Amino acid sequence: MHIIMGAPNAYRGVSTSEGNLSAWDAIQAGLVDILATDYFPASTFQAALLLASRGDLPLHESVKMVSLYPAQAVKLQDRGQIALGLRADLVLFNEGLHPRIHGTFREGTPIYWDAVMYRLA
Repeated sequence: MHIIMGAPNAYRGVSTSEGNLSAWDAIQAGLVDILATDYFPASTFQAALLLASRGDLPLHESVKMVSLYPAQAVKLQDRGQIALGLRADLVLFNEGLHPRIHGTFREGTPIYWDAVMYRLA
């Protein structure tokens, strides 16, 4: 059984419903396996980076909560981590106060480049 909590909750540190458990508190207690969302897709990426920047988890562990562990939970064995023979779905980003995605790959093929990536190509 996996424990799944909302990435927006983890990012804000509180639930939108008063009195509900804070994902941040549950993560600090080592209880959360997966961060997910049904209304703000960018929050998974943002929450993983925030958890790492605050020192709650190392970046490689917080990213697993939005990549490897969700893939394993739904038995998608061909994705979720960087390894030989897997899909090579990757996100290129810069860290900082306002992280920015510069490019994405799906199965190793670039599907999004921003102006920064075009200049580097």
